[in-house]
Amino acid sequence: MKLDQVQVELRPRRHAEAVDLGIRMGRRWWRPMAASVALIWLPILVVSMLAFWEHPWRVAFILWWLRPAIERLPLSMLSKAIFGEKPNLAKTMGEFRQLLLDRTLLLPMTLLRIDPFRNVRAPMLQLEKPKRPSQRAKVLLPGTEGEAGSVLIMGLLAEWALAFTPLLLLASLFSPIAEQIELMFDLGLGVLPVYIVWILVGGWLLAAIANTPFYVAIGFSLYLNRRTMLEGWDIEVQFRRMAARAGRVAMIVMLMLAASTVGFAQTESPDPAPSDVIQEVLADPVFGEEIKEMKWVFSSDDDEEDESGPTPAVPLEGLGAIFAAVIEPILWIVVILVIILFVVQILSRAGSISFATGDEEESKKPERLFGLDVTESSLPDDVVAEARRLWSEGAARAAIGLLYRASISRLVHRDGIELADSATETECLKTV
Repeated sequence: MKLDQVQVELRPRRHAEAVDLGIRMGRRWWRPMAASVALIWLPILVVSMLAFWEHPWRVAFILWWLRPAIERLPLSMLSKAIFGEKPNLAKTMGEFRQLLLDRTLLLPMTLLRIDPFRNVRAPMLQLEKPKRPSQRAKVLLPGTEGEAGSVLIMGLLAEWALAFTPLLLLASLFSPIAEQIELMFDLGLGVLPVYIVWILVGGWLLAAIANTPFYVAIGFSLYLNRRTMLEGWDIEVQFRRMAARAGRVAMIVMLMLAASTVGFAQTESPDPAPSDVIQEVLADPVFGEEIKEMKWVFSSDDDEEDESGPTPAVPLEGLGAIFAAVIEPILWIVVILVIILFVVQILSRAGSISFATGDEEESKKPERLFGLDVTESSLPDDVVAEARRLWSEGAARAAIGLLYRASISRLVHRDGIELADSATETECLKTV
């Protein structure tokens, strides 16, 4: 991978922050990704309506089942876009046959069709093509399950909410449709006429087309974040930038030496080349960059009226009242459940609180971590001076090891960080 060409900042993120990055990527490249999905799904819907008019639910099931295969198009487009390649709809559609014939598609279409973590697993299968997918998934998936599952549930809720919107709008305009929908709430979806079911299926498909780019982009972002954590991509990028910067500095020094030599030889006409080179270097983004940030601010109702004018009348006020009547009890139930959960957590943790004396705390401090002696008596009086001496003698590993051991000792004995003898580096990092 050409990590130096990545269009996003590679650094370890919290998984919730990776979800936010996926939403931003979905917004940036939404049009080509949504178009690639629509060019496959909509023709299938039209042909199915003509051939299987009496079986809309079967068609909806087939469209849903094909989703992992169709999601490969926006994922292929996204995997190239982050490396600076402009999304090309025609080129991506030309690759669809190759994506369908890929052996890695068999698993998501069969055993893992109802996998709740599909959007994170898909980049692994499509881009890496591992020989042992299950073992690779055990490395990549841990930690992302909560976000991936939440994104799936929220996406499904949003899609079905949007799918019912056309029916509710038609019900507000035509009383026969309103009667059919009212009957549906009493007897179930099976009583709906075929044309109303097709409206429902079409509304769901349009909502799925709009949502798929975000669903795929969030999974891809979580996948990138996990690989960055595991493989140190951010460190590799920094090393490459340092190497490039060192190369530029060496070139500048050579140019300045050459220019100064010419200046001594031709004192009558000094060469302006070094000045131009310096200006060019100072203009390089390495020496600084401009960052624009956006934030929410509170504004009064008067300000909103001045900026946007009078608030337009909202149609279908009765529909809004229905939604309010349904949503308000749900919100109260959620609030009550959150309060109950909060109280249960407090009661469950109350028994684990203990008050230890200073002597007891001192006795719990570990003497060895990661096989290293971290007691204060094992360290020299002047750690920095000793590390400098080792470094000057060419013992770079010993110097860095001493600083590392002294840092851990300081966290334990001076800063009072409680670490178990069996703690790993990752657990120590989280504790700090």
